[in-house]
Amino acid sequence: MSDLNFLFALTLSTATTFLALSVSVAVRFERPEKGRAYQFLVVAVLAYVAVFLIFLLNSSGGTQSTAASLPLINSLGQWGQILGGGIVAAVLTLVGREIIFWWRSPHIKITFEDGGIGYGRDGPDPPNSYWIRVKVTNSGRTVAKSCVGKIVEFRYDKEQIDRDPIRLHWIDTPWQVGAQLFDKVDLYREQSEFLDVILTVPNCSSQAYLFTGLEPEYESSPQRVPVLVSWKARIDRLPTNTNKIRIEVYGDNFRVVCKEYSITWKEEDPTKRKHTDVRLK
Repeated sequence: MSDLNFLFALTLSTATTFLALSVSVAVRFERPEKGRAYQFLVVAVLAYVAVFLIFLLNSSGGTQSTAASLPLINSLGQWGQILGGGIVAAVLTLVGREIIFWWRSPHIKITFEDGGIGYGRDGPDPPNSYWIRVKVTNSGRTVAKSCVGKIVEFRYDKEQIDRDPIRLHWIDTPWQVGAQLFDKVDLYREQSEFLDVILTVPNCSSQAYLFTGLEPEYESSPQRVPVLVSWKARIDRLPTNTNKIRIEVYGDNFRVVCKEYSITWKEEDPTKRKHTDVRLK
């Protein structure tokens, strides 16, 4: 019976330790480190269940054995009740923090409106190109910091296509070569920004393209030395057969937001399509 009491005490100590760790992590850290608090809490709950089972096992050993160990068991049982109350308090603390986090965090929404102003635009580069964009809106109570948009998945129906994720361009970032072209942006409360997603050109009405950056354009000088005159958009073909894409927007202080779109055309007959017929659905 002494071995059982020792196991009881050890398990109770373990549960108390992990309960303390879960509360400490929950109070001190934010996401994603706060996820460890839930791991510690699960261990504490499992240890508490073990405490309860050992208590029942020890109590069912008969009148004589129960009486012999009564002082210790009563004491440990009281600790078990205290521990149970502590676990309930820890759960309420974590749930409360989740509610506060949700209430105070940015709420990001990705939308595309067929025919809506700003969702499609004519671009000078490439000449007469047509750009399809999605709108990203922060409807939360705080600033969404360092927002980044990416196409993370290309698919043909349910079949995934092998293509690396591509970072998308916020339309208000500087149109110039360098890292600023794909700068992160902050979205304030009720603020919206557009992301360039795909584009089309007149001579390839049924083909969509991805904007991947800028490349230099040179002209020859009288001295036959190339002279940089401008920067042109660098585009890549959308992978063959791609008809679905998944867009993600993430930042420093909110959960990743995903939206899946199908790439469609207003005109089903490829021979009659105009490059401005492309849409997201």
